[in-house]
Amino acid sequence: MNALRLALAQNNATALTQTQAISGLGGVGKTQTANEYGYRHLEDYRFIFWVRADSHLALTSGFVEIARLLDLTEKDAQNPDDAVRAVSHCLESDDGWLLIFDNADEPEMLKPFCPRNTAGHILLTSRAQVFDSLGIAKPVELERMPPLEAIEFLFNRTGRNEDDIDEREAAEKIADELGYLPLALEQAGAFILEKKTRFQDYLKSYDKRRLKLLKEAGPVAGDYPASVATTWAMNFEEVEKASEAASDLLRFSAFLSPDKIPFELLTKGSAKLGSAITAALADAEDDPVAINEALVPLMRYSLIRLDAESQSYSIHRLVQEVLKDGMDEETERLWAERAVRALNEAFSDVEYKAWPLCERILTHAKVAAKLIAEWDFAFVEAARLLNKAGYYSKERAQYTEAEPLLLRALEILEKALGPDHPYVATGMENYAALLRAMKRDDEAKEMEERARVIRERHAQRNQAR
Repeated sequence: MNALRLALAQNNATALTQTQAISGLGGVGKTQTANEYGYRHLEDYRFIFWVRADSHLALTSGFVEIARLLDLTEKDAQNPDDAVRAVSHCLESDDGWLLIFDNADEPEMLKPFCPRNTAGHILLTSRAQVFDSLGIAKPVELERMPPLEAIEFLFNRTGRNEDDIDEREAAEKIADELGYLPLALEQAGAFILEKKTRFQDYLKSYDKRRLKLLKEAGPVAGDYPASVATTWAMNFEEVEKASEAASDLLRFSAFLSPDKIPFELLTKGSAKLGSAITAALADAEDDPVAINEALVPLMRYSLIRLDAESQSYSIHRLVQEVLKDGMDEETERLWAERAVRALNEAFSDVEYKAWPLCERILTHAKVAAKLIAEWDFAFVEAARLLNKAGYYSKERAQYTEAEPLLLRALEILEKALGPDHPYVATGMENYAALLRAMKRDDEAKEMEERARVIRERHAQRNQAR
């Protein structure tokens, strides 16, 4: 709250003074933060006005109401625009007020309603991330509730015993599973309170039923008009209307690790992600801004967070859950397969100079390994991805993580290509190298011998042609 107060006091952009935005994903607590700010600073303002900003009609109605509260002559004007102008003029002539625009997802819409050159403060909440039209260069971004606050919220919401160590550990895991998203925490808390269940039992059921369990209780307390899925459904629809490529990028992102999805995955893997993405990113390696442009519709609703410095973006894990929950089995399988194929394209051959890129993609490759097992994928690209991820893990001395990846890669290659294919020999040699590194020399020797036999047979067949 102090940071928000300081930002309001110091923001002196050209068109509007002392204006700030709270930006974030739907359900992350933007409205609650603005409300809490107003409550904590009641003594700092003579007036605090709250206006819904989700439509032009809501904005106009809000300003007419302010005209009535201020008892302006234009409060009963036949043309509501007269009331809007009167309120703006009044605020421009006064100070000591706070004007909050809630749900201003289209910041451009606010321009006629923002008093200019004032000594008051303007605060808006929005899913948008860019507010240059309002002179806001750096909004306050809300990504999640702080972990300790999230845990305390669960205990306060449910009345559970905070001194129970097992319950506290379970509450910590629930908060983490829900990505510290206030709306999701409220839904979980409402369910736990209604069913009078323990955190431990809820966590066990959530591990099994995931979003289905979260859906069983909608939000009850606080200013939450809809559930997680409902809150984002309209945003998904708007993205679909705006850009097929952005919509497909969102679906693709649901099958990756949620954090730090590297741009290289898009530039190198776009050809495997369907025609819309392929077309949108066809020149992305030579024209890198094309990636940012493709992601703009997703940033507009804070469905992703882009990090320009690391050339990556992140997506909330619950957004991923909701996206997959809305897919039928055929669609989910399609995007799981596309993710595996794109990752294989992007994962470089494991050479020392390529290690930085391998490291950026490894976390996502591990998620893909789970997809390969879940969907029983047995195509060569799946094996090659596992092989590269396993070999890179071996090179970084992550032997425990490398072994199941290399073994599964070998199984898929044998199934897809037959036991005597040279790719199978390569898989065996990679696994043997891991066994050597793990000091399991007898097993390594046996694997190397099997690979040698395959290569000799292959060479003999080539000579016979």
